[in-house]
Amino acid sequence: KIYGDADPELTAATRAIEGNSNSGLIGSDAVVYTVSRATGEDAGEYVITAVGDTTQGNYSVTYVPATFTIAAADGNVVIADNIAGAEGLTKAYDGLPAAIEAEAARPGSTLLYSLDGVNFTTENPEFYNVGSYDVYVKATNPNYNDTPIVRTTLTVNPAAVTVTASNATKVAGAADPAFTATVSGLVNGESADLISYTVSRA
Repeated sequence: KIYGDADPELTAATRAIEGNSNSGLIGSDAVVYTVSRATGEDAGEYVITAVGDTTQGNYSVTYVPATFTIAAADGNVVIADNIAGAEGLTKAYDGLPAAIEAEAARPGSTLLYSLDGVNFTTENPEFYNVGSYDVYVKATNPNYNDTPIVRTTLTVNPAAVTVTASNATKVAGAADPAFTATVSGLVNGESADLISYTVSRA
């Protein structure tokens, strides 16, 4: 059966022992037995067992087990439409790691990530610098077929900073003082030394 479906009726059949022409039921004779399977509903294989008396009338009965298979189902999907801690797949640079926030539709799924769409790992890649990055995501689940691969593009845009020139004065005829400026808008405690600029006057 497919995972999630109801069990079909379990059956068994009587037959002669291979190579023994004196075995098998004669005419309308019958033997009595019940058929059940090992419990479990996850995808996998379970033993089917026929049970009854080993001696029934003129017959010595041997019971041979079979296999009941629960196949993985379709129906699992991955949603990956946010950067963790942000809305959507774009955010301004904040000095903190940016990573895809993904979710599988079926509980118990394992999310897998890739940078090339071929080699997948459970490690969710993180990006720090400005740029656009492709991330591929899929999910596995023991009871469902692997999801289609979802390709997302995560974008980190530059943060806005402002360089403000400082006021300066001098006495006419004196040399100009050194001109300075202040930088505002830097994030995560980063140094103003990261910003290159020059200050001059008209």
